[in-house]
Amino acid sequence: MYIVSNRFHSLYKLHKLCKTHSISNFTSIMSSCVSLDFLNVKQDFKSWTRQHSHSVSEGVATHSHNENECYDFSYKEAIKALNGLQTNAENIANAIKREKGSNSCHSLDKTVYFLSLLDIKPSDLNKLNVIHVSGTKGKGSTCAFAESILRRFGYKTGFCSSPHLVVVRDRIRINGEPLTKKQFAHYFWSVYKAIEKRKDPSVGMPPYFNFLTVMAFEVFLKEKVDATVLEVGIGGQYDCTNVVPKPIVTGVSSLGLDHCALLGNTIEQIAWQKAGIFKPSVPAFTVEQCEPAMKVLKSRAQELMSSSFHVCPLLSLYPHSVPIELGIKGDVQKVNASLALQLTNLWLNKMNNNNKCQISSLITKDGTFSDVFPLNINHINGLSKTCWPGRCQILRKNNLIYFLDGAHTYESLSNCSKWFCSESPKLLTSNRLVRVLLFNCTGNRPTEALMRALDVKFDIAIFCPNRVDNKKSDTSDNTNFMVTAQKEADICANNAKIWSKLNDKAIITKQSCISDAIKYINDKTQKEKALPVHVLVTGSVHLVGSVLSLIDPDMNSLCN
Repeated sequence: MYIVSNRFHSLYKLHKLCKTHSISNFTSIMSSCVSLDFLNVKQDFKSWTRQHSHSVSEGVATHSHNENECYDFSYKEAIKALNGLQTNAENIANAIKREKGSNSCHSLDKTVYFLSLLDIKPSDLNKLNVIHVSGTKGKGSTCAFAESILRRFGYKTGFCSSPHLVVVRDRIRINGEPLTKKQFAHYFWSVYKAIEKRKDPSVGMPPYFNFLTVMAFEVFLKEKVDATVLEVGIGGQYDCTNVVPKPIVTGVSSLGLDHCALLGNTIEQIAWQKAGIFKPSVPAFTVEQCEPAMKVLKSRAQELMSSSFHVCPLLSLYPHSVPIELGIKGDVQKVNASLALQLTNLWLNKMNNNNKCQISSLITKDGTFSDVFPLNINHINGLSKTCWPGRCQILRKNNLIYFLDGAHTYESLSNCSKWFCSESPKLLTSNRLVRVLLFNCTGNRPTEALMRALDVKFDIAIFCPNRVDNKKSDTSDNTNFMVTAQKEADICANNAKIWSKLNDKAIITKQSCISDAIKYINDKTQKEKALPVHVLVTGSVHLVGSVLSLIDPDMNSLCN
């Protein structure tokens, strides 16, 4: 198989062409490729023949060597094109501010428009049988629990989440598994080329997250999933996932102050945004919230004509025959697990699968809890076998033990601190210990307040950007082009300065990338071989993901 340009993405068709033409017959191949509607083939082909004609007889990435090489190539080019769709945070904030003040939601209109270029109508999305979840903390974990439960009941699931932890394919899952490189490349180029070809010239390509959301809908429709678990990106009201006219059920996880520049500076403003996913005649669920947030959620449920509004009970109140050890660790996950149980239970009842776990009464206007129901083996296995790495995860590496948690709000970092203080002593083999903090905080968050939530005495505190190394590769899944290297350095310097003010006894260092930070930890603790070293990595999901890609590149730590 001859890969003649990084613009040639229909590899199967090209393979057929190369089999039926002699190597010297470049003109015929070029003409045939143009008839197959490749993008700018003529220009690309001529450029390639000028550069590679000397090695044509040997071929480039032949089929007989390894078919996966071709798909790896196409995948890398897909990531490169996807990274070109990144939009900086300032532009996002300005767009949301404009839409708040307008009568129409332009971001949702654009999403509907891009879907139409793929011949997808909003009503088509109802076929996906969506569970739609927003929230500040725990929405991803809730979705992971929900997907796992439905899969145990025998349904084919689609799961769209964000951000990704290690690879972008993590965002779009079928039956709990990320798309393969081959699948991702296939669907990416199918969607990308269709939009690029059909869109109005005055309209740009969809931004990064918008594109992946549209692509996820395309994947789930083509793969004919039975159930789709859909995690909101930011907010809810204006989030591009909010184009499903009638999901089966909606849910809001725990609320707090985050993304304030985009969503508002008060819990009431944030609750208003998060509840924007509520839909007419669709049940809505939430967990215990502070009174101001709960008041807004109830009001929005009425305003948007939700068929009912439920508050989830404590997990300990559900009748079950055996103890449940949740697949995601941390006490806070009990709240997310209860929300997932209620969402999936309603979904199962709605889909008429003879589910016997009926809810006997709905929440009343005074805010009492919805009733619990007995859990069967599918519920229990779904909760206990949920895999959601980077959240309260412990990983051993040589003499180091890493504690990884992507917490990035005050409440979640407080929970992270409690988890670390609870689990770290259980793994001690001596009375002495070296505690290391690897931290990054981005997105204009209140750094000092977040650091105060980490009520732990660390011996070493390291601050670095989320980048794996000092180079920004345009084919890397984790490259962020929305912030400059100088801005990243300034953020780290500010983080270190604030930490030094709060913790004057710790060794504090700034590193330019995560690779350097890991090397620093290894070098610094090498002299202390007799002592256990516990490293808490937190403050950013992106930081945790990048650390995982270094210390566990084969993902051996991931759940089965």
